[in-house]
Amino acid sequence: DVGYNHLVNTLIDLFIAGSETTSTTLTWAVLYMIREPVIQRKVQTELDTVVGGSRLPSLADRPNLPYTEAVLMEIQRCANIVPNGVHHMSSKPVHVNGMTIPANTMISPCFTELLKGDYWRDGMVFRPERFLDESGAVKFDEHFIPFSIGKRRCLGETLAKAELFLFFASIVQQFDLKPEISGQLPSEDCITGITVLPKPFKVICKPVLT
Repeated sequence: DVGYNHLVNTLIDLFIAGSETTSTTLTWAVLYMIREPVIQRKVQTELDTVVGGSRLPSLADRPNLPYTEAVLMEIQRCANIVPNGVHHMSSKPVHVNGMTIPANTMISPCFTELLKGDYWRDGMVFRPERFLDESGAVKFDEHFIPFSIGKRRCLGETLAKAELFLFFASIVQQFDLKPEISGQLPSEDCITGITVLPKPFKVICKPVLT
């Protein structure tokens, strides 16, 4: 049945888009928290202030955790887990910045340039403050599009964002993340597959004392 097969394929897409990408991004999140202990501590301080230690963070806390949100955005920007995006084809001629893309042209977006290129100036630096305004509120940037944009925007975006926030906030609230060997930080070198994963590394998860 065509309708049933279409439903199955759509659900598979949703699962992959909302789960596999979240798992990969969380791996990068752990890596960056190990590499950036000062930032990790700032997240923990915000969580201690807003959530406390008697319960786990919930989605209702999210609007009150702007620094944590900015760190998550910076993790997604720097991790860039789908650097070449998803291929598309133009159905008709498209005019962009004085150039014409002919009909039936295969288009491969370069997310590495979009998320880490010249626009960001220090795009290779992990700096969550770029997503905060002067008052400390979250500042969104139209160049920050880890889930793509438009009609083909990632199906699993809402699910992925919710999962990523809950898992990340809970992990950082409960544990200090440290390198296996003091002073030897995990590399940002990666392995390319369906998504881009960091090379295997080990982490010490030390329970936070409350």
